Amino acid sequence: MGWFALGLGLTGCLMVLLPWGRWQKGDDSSPLPTVGVLLAWVPFLVLVQRFVTNDLGVAVVNASGGGDMPLMYRVAATWSARTGPLLLWAGFTATLAWWWRRPMEQESVAMAERRVGLLGGFAALLMLLATHLKPFAATLPGSLPGELSPLLQTDLMVVHPPLVFLAYAYCLSIAATAVSSVGQDDPGLLERMIRQARPGFFVTTLAIGLGGLWAYLILDWGGYWAWDPVETASFLPWLALAVLSHLRTVPRKVPAVILRGVGLMTGALALFATLVTRAGGAWASSVHTFVVDAEGSSPPDAFGRIVALAVDAGPGIEVMAYLLVLLTLVGWWLADVAYGAGLRRMGRTLAADLAVPSLVAVAVLLEATSSAPVALLGLQGMPWLWIVVVLLPVAVASRHVPVNERDHGHPFGHPYGLPLDLLIAVLLGVVGGDVFLALLWLVLIAPISLSTTPTEAWPAAVLGVGLALAAAWTDLADVGVAIVMLLPFLLPWLLQSEEEESAAKPPTLARSMLRASMWAGAGLSGLVLVLTLVILLGSIDQIHFAAHEVYTSVLIAAAGGAFVVYGTRDEDPKRRVGLLAGVSVISALGLWLAPGWWGGDALEPLSSLVLRGHVAWIVLPVVLMAVPIIARELGRKAKATSSTPLWRRLPVQAHLIHFGLLLLLVGHVFTTTLVDRGDPIHRITMLQDEAVVVDGLSYTFTDLTLVPEEDLRVGDGGIFATIDVHDGDRNIGTVEPGMVRFDATGFPRSEVDVLRRWSGDIVFIFDYSQADTLMPQTLDGGTDGVDAVRITVYRLPQSHLVWLGWGMMLLGMAALGLRNVGRTSSPSAAV
Repeated sequence: MGWFALGLGLTGCLMVLLPWGRWQKGDDSSPLPTVGVLLAWVPFLVLVQRFVTNDLGVAVVNASGGGDMPLMYRVAATWSARTGPLLLWAGFTATLAWWWRRPMEQESVAMAERRVGLLGGFAALLMLLATHLKPFAATLPGSLPGELSPLLQTDLMVVHPPLVFLAYAYCLSIAATAVSSVGQDDPGLLERMIRQARPGFFVTTLAIGLGGLWAYLILDWGGYWAWDPVETASFLPWLALAVLSHLRTVPRKVPAVILRGVGLMTGALALFATLVTRAGGAWASSVHTFVVDAEGSSPPDAFGRIVALAVDAGPGIEVMAYLLVLLTLVGWWLADVAYGAGLRRMGRTLAADLAVPSLVAVAVLLEATSSAPVALLGLQGMPWLWIVVVLLPVAVASRHVPVNERDHGHPFGHPYGLPLDLLIAVLLGVVGGDVFLALLWLVLIAPISLSTTPTEAWPAAVLGVGLALAAAWTDLADVGVAIVMLLPFLLPWLLQSEEEESAAKPPTLARSMLRASMWAGAGLSGLVLVLTLVILLGSIDQIHFAAHEVYTSVLIAAAGGAFVVYGTRDEDPKRRVGLLAGVSVISALGLWLAPGWWGGDALEPLSSLVLRGHVAWIVLPVVLMAVPIIARELGRKAKATSSTPLWRRLPVQAHLIHFGLLLLLVGHVFTTTLVDRGDPIHRITMLQDEAVVVDGLSYTFTDLTLVPEEDLRVGDGGIFATIDVHDGDRNIGTVEPGMVRFDATGFPRSEVDVLRRWSGDIVFIFDYSQADTLMPQTLDGGTDGVDAVRITVYRLPQSHLVWLGWGMMLLGMAALGLRNVGRTSSPSAAV
């Protein structure tokens, strides 16, 4: 039954991608795509049924199922292994391909068919990978039943992972839209991409927020965010969607090639985020990586570790498939830039579209038909396959334009026809030792190197300078390598003549400020993305919390300044400059004279030179100034006379999102930046019936309670401490943090309790390092002999702002996403 279901699923994906309208003489009402998308869900639903019925004859159910778990937890166990998420992702991807199967705004039928074919083809690729991993394989004789990870046996894990894969499906749908438009002068591209980005932005924000809530309530972090590699990787597509969403507001028409570049980046980062999670041995520093098949490998860079996993004939094919598709998207970006520069002409694209799926299919067939592991994608020399894949769209899907047929001569980066950009990228990959960093450099230098007017590509130069500086700051690249990365981005301006510099008339101060504020959304999101990605590449063995907090603080402050400038655009420019100068002086004085003023752990160091309070002084003054200004802007837009319903007014929705973001950032500084979760001062040993006073609050451990298995939703028993909390003589609440044991895994899970106050939450975490002593002691003799417990306590002032801001962002994004509900085709679609 399982193999038959997989066959139906693969058939369904193929039915979705095929151009039925062309074969049925323009009739796009064929029921076959609808039948196909239903079939695409069959394997996942069958696997869910196996988990719900606890069919121990299926190996994955035997490994991580559990008939005694609540029904929804048994459903959630479906995506705890490698195969369940693949089938789920394939279903979501096929569904989006089916939903947007008709031409959208100003999209030709051929472009729509290719877009649907690419997206449906990726769904088929996922189905093929899932088939290769044998989700319905029989349990080996003698295998003992396992149990779902205790950290996943929660309500939030029922919804968080599916939303993540739905978000990634949206990102890949945007990327497919971009690929189908490559080489075209496409005036409707932005509208088509925005239509997909808006619901995708909502889903991504919801998924990340629920993941943060899971960390807040389940993990022993005592917070919602810790820059863990997996959560950081999921943040990258969110930033890409933020860049895309703000391209409508930049003060000039964005060329189609740049729009396609952002769309390709969105899909590539979704694949990269999947790599971080699924390539468990690469990012050894992550506590999120539940799918692990290899220990941390010896290569010192992320790309090397991912490629090293390719020798595993099972999961290695899956990981390499994502990497190859990612590299193909990079290749399409390079090809598109070459088309736009007049260096190449568009050719047939079918061979380039089928190359990676065909290679993966051959690898799967070889493994299926060989008696010994082959690991085709891990053979000697295949690590350099990335060069071939990146150049594949340029080589296969385009034709070279001779110099005498071009409108201009050689581009800036190809003097005398020599591809210096590609040569430097290869040099960076070899000497610098990080292929991902070299690829990112190549992506950003392409609009400059392939142009005859490179100064017009200044946004790429800004991002490139940020890339080089970030690589040096985070020690991902040596200083010499960073200089080699930096110089090509500066060279066009260093070589610019004085006549060119003086040709442009400088705009007025008011206009310059307005333009800067309108560029800020896309520009600053892009800089944060580059910085975050570079830090993540350097976090394979250790989380660089300080680097994230310190380096992004300046960009967050700049965003706050942009909000201030935009919200006061009707006021005198000199007064606006005065506001920014004044808040900058306040930040500088506070940073110098009173770094501990914000409370919490402000005086604890983030690095040898920077205290946590310094970061708070960089961010908070300007962001707090922006909050009432954007609130006023939101009120004005909401009160404006209009026949359009309030929930459909784009300015209201946009400012609601911005206001929520500002609140979230304020809460983040107080609950994350100013809390040192590694400081032992937060770990309090409490003797029974003796009050312990910390920071004005007293905590009294009064009782320890054993809870039997039958009184718990999950687990085999637990212990909970009762703690009374007083503010002076006033009892402000009682909390019961605890610990639940899971006998099958031998893994105790901390049960976090939260005391909620108007000023913010106080989080209590039962320190599970006591498990080795307390669990045996309480099992043997009860709780009578226990007169002390160790509890970790975090006071999180303004924590409500995080969740309030997140909720406001979701409201605004939901309203934006609903603007196009029901529109699956456009009457203005090109023929």
